[in-house]
Amino acid sequence: MTTRQPLSPKVGFANTLHMADGRSVHDAQHAPYLVAASLQELGMVDWLPRVFGFLRMYDGVARWMETGMPEAACMADLDLREEVMRKRSGATPPEQDPAALRFRLAVLLTNSPVTLFGARWKLERRFKDLPMDIPWNPLEQPWLTFLGQHIALPDHATLHINRKGRQIRQQLMAYLLER
Repeated sequence: MTTRQPLSPKVGFANTLHMADGRSVHDAQHAPYLVAASLQELGMVDWLPRVFGFLRMYDGVARWMETGMPEAACMADLDLREEVMRKRSGATPPEQDPAALRFRLAVLLTNSPVTLFGARWKLERRFKDLPMDIPWNPLEQPWLTFLGQHIALPDHATLHINRKGRQIRQQLMAYLLER
């Protein structure tokens, strides 16, 4: 017969955070699962592919922005969790129009600070050369794919970051609201 011992740091056992190897439900790696759970609770499971497509565009951008900037999935999780809390508290009517909710959430997602991030590869070997730019367009390729281009680019290619970025919010809204 075995007995269960409670895990407690007081008796020499590791706490639950240590047992999970430092992982938490609030870390960036777990955020997509929370986004999916929030969308399910809001009755918007059919919107999952669009939201995940949006998050994939900006995956990894936060590390190139300001120190401590959360990943796009973490920001989306916070926005969606707030909407879930509003629903649970009764602040939003239960018969709310799904298209209106989708539009409101699309506005929240496209107003995320990561959407202001911009970058380009500059190819200029000598000062007198005509510069060639390869701008990043998140709607055409995710951030990590854009970064991966360095393998095929010449050695003199340099990455230039613009924290004010391109204004593509209208296109992002159109992407999120497509059926």
